Amino acid sequence: MCRLTPLEHAEVADLKLAITEAASGYVTGSGDPDAAIDFEFRLHEDRLEMTLDGAPVGHPVEEQEVSRAILEATVDEFELEGGHTVLVKRFAA
Repeated sequence: MCRLTPLEHAEVADLKLAITEAASGYVTGSGDPDAAIDFEFRLHEDRLEMTLDGAPVGHPVEEQEVSRAILEATVDEFELEGGHTVLVKRFAA
């Protein structure tokens, strides 16, 4: 998907980190075969939106704060709401 955008290599690396971090909020490591995360990517003229949906895991507050800091540093906008996460990376003008 990123090959279809004007993003630089460093920005793509940031997105990989952001998606991995966001997905960690839905992973327990319990090996539950019914656990799933749905990913959706939407390419717009001025941005890339990535949506994750699933059953969130209750990680400790410290881990949640670190995750939030990583997302703030790697994407332009994000929304965390229960089992729904949206990440937005805008393209330079």
